[in-house]
Amino acid sequence: MNETGLSELLHDATEDLPARDLVASAWAQGRVVRRRRRAGVVAGVVALVATAVAVPMVVAGGGSSGRPEPAPPAATSPSTEDEVGVATLPVWDPFTLADAPRGESVLPEVVAPPERLPPDVLDNPLPAAVLAWPEEGRDLMLLGTDGEWRCVPGTADAVTGTLDDVLRPSLSSDGHRVAMATNDGVLVVDVTEGTQQLLPWPDEIAAPSDTIPDVAWMPGEQTVLVHHWKGGWLLGLDGSAAPAPYDAAYPPPFVDPDGPVRQHLFDDRLLVEWDGDRRVDEVPTDWWGERYATRFGLVGFTGAVGGRRAGPVVVSADDARVVAYAPTRDRASVYSDNGYLSVIGFLDPSTALIKVAPMSFRTMDLGEETWHLVAWDFESGEFSTLTQGATGMRRISVAVDAVR
Repeated sequence: MNETGLSELLHDATEDLPARDLVASAWAQGRVVRRRRRAGVVAGVVALVATAVAVPMVVAGGGSSGRPEPAPPAATSPSTEDEVGVATLPVWDPFTLADAPRGESVLPEVVAPPERLPPDVLDNPLPAAVLAWPEEGRDLMLLGTDGEWRCVPGTADAVTGTLDDVLRPSLSSDGHRVAMATNDGVLVVDVTEGTQQLLPWPDEIAAPSDTIPDVAWMPGEQTVLVHHWKGGWLLGLDGSAAPAPYDAAYPPPFVDPDGPVRQHLFDDRLLVEWDGDRRVDEVPTDWWGERYATRFGLVGFTGAVGGRRAGPVVVSADDARVVAYAPTRDRASVYSDNGYLSVIGFLDPSTALIKVAPMSFRTMDLGEETWHLVAWDFESGEFSTLTQGATGMRRISVAVDAVR
């Protein structure tokens, strides 16, 4: 067998191995662990990562000069009911977003925070923030609905001593408030009034952790839901703090800005609805998913309905019936496990807001991707790009109701 044939064989054999993005993330975390954990544990992490990295290096041909040219986007082809068990949209290639029409929004065509730190939001409030952009070592930056940038002063070092010292902001759906977990508690900023308050950690979850928890706004925007590994907590702007009633499972609960809290229980294969501290409804599911959003009686997520292809999915919250599914060719788990596609909300009852970066681990290096905010009209199947940005856009939070 010649060298070209061997390369093709290796690619086919390793296409379904864990993707390079997971390897890169593991290596970055391992580097921090080496500084903070015992040497014996570190050696095991490094050895595991080194083994995982070895195969992609062979497939790539030993360096960037040996990488094949990026393949053109594959033409879409219809999925069949036999393949996935339900009628779906045609197989969708995210690389076609380069030619997608521009959708209407308050966002610029290309979004990027200024190189110099913008004015702080406490002295210069905004009418609302449509986007929160975190970066390591910089204060959190906010893009207003008026196109102006602001920063939240003092947040550059608000998260330290973790495996990933970057804030994870959560904008309220109307863009009036932003919450973020810090070492000392949850910092809440009213961007329209220029005020802030710190909600201290309850004693039960105040101990140091390798990761900072995610936070989400509860309906009414007076309470923050904390997704802590020890279990969820509800922190109120009035100073209240109580354990959340939701099952401590992955994926965490997801909140409808107008109403209930829902959760997909993998092990039980159930979509559960909560009213306060009571489970008021549950329906069986036959799909898998992650990174959920819910509104208008719908649930959106990245997942699959039968088969191996992942993509954006919308189901009915009442009966878990699949409303729309746009499968991608995702053999390397680019858009599923590696997180290059997420449904982050609903603009209206027929349009989901998606964050996606077309990516190929075969032909691209990490950081080369361009991220897009996309409006997906799942009734017509059409995608339109609202804005795009560089790799840092992966971490943004978006105020869904402020987008248009």
